[in-house]
Amino acid sequence: MINRIGKWFDYLYYLLNANNRHGVHSPFVYEFVDRVLYNISSEKVEYLEHQRTQMIQSRKSGFDNLSLSEYVFKNTLPSKYCELMQRMVLHYGIKQIHDIGPSTGIEFNYLRYMKISGLVPDLSLFYRNSVEPYSSLFKRSQDEFNKAFNLTMDEDDVEFSQTDFSDKSLFLFHRLDMESSFWEQLDQVKENSSDHDFFVFSQLYDNENSKLNWQRIINDTDFHVTIDCFHLGIALKRTQQVKEHFQLRY
Repeated sequence: MINRIGKWFDYLYYLLNANNRHGVHSPFVYEFVDRVLYNISSEKVEYLEHQRTQMIQSRKSGFDNLSLSEYVFKNTLPSKYCELMQRMVLHYGIKQIHDIGPSTGIEFNYLRYMKISGLVPDLSLFYRNSVEPYSSLFKRSQDEFNKAFNLTMDEDDVEFSQTDFSDKSLFLFHRLDMESSFWEQLDQVKENSSDHDFFVFSQLYDNENSKLNWQRIINDTDFHVTIDCFHLGIALKRTQQVKEHFQLRY
């Protein structure tokens, strides 16, 4: 209850300080706001939210002392943020998706749909996490996705490790509060990434550790652009740009 009240205060503070396109003076971020953030034209795919509903209705337990239903509700991005990532992939010509950390697979499937629907047919998809029970949960969500869209084993396009980030990439990090593994993975990816890759972080205000780690990312001198959309954060190196942080209303 205390954590929930604290999150409401965090959200109120965010609303009071967040800007829309008229409060943004960076050309790059203004374009992001105008052509991506507020250009809401993503196709609605009923199955992607049906999968979330199935997990929320589940009675399974064993996920950080939470039931699967509680874990999904607490740690999975709302649909409008998943659709935002879809628009980012389309607008910026992203060619690789890297899902990193304990994931339910729901956000990943929104991005995977971009490939199987033909919107981005050359999109490559990678998943990086071996921690149970989350790895098994992710794989099960992929099996259900395959069945829903009648994909054969040969069409199962998800790979489970990748260190070559030669194409423009979107790195989706889950669970900022998992201290050692989170920073180890982030540092490894940063070292091999380019100025134009997108680092995306989910559930920035879930608990105190998440908030502290998001602040560390904002202060990180390797990232010249950081964007706070409350449930979702974005960071880019963009060394050609003066370091600046943005809170954008979404």
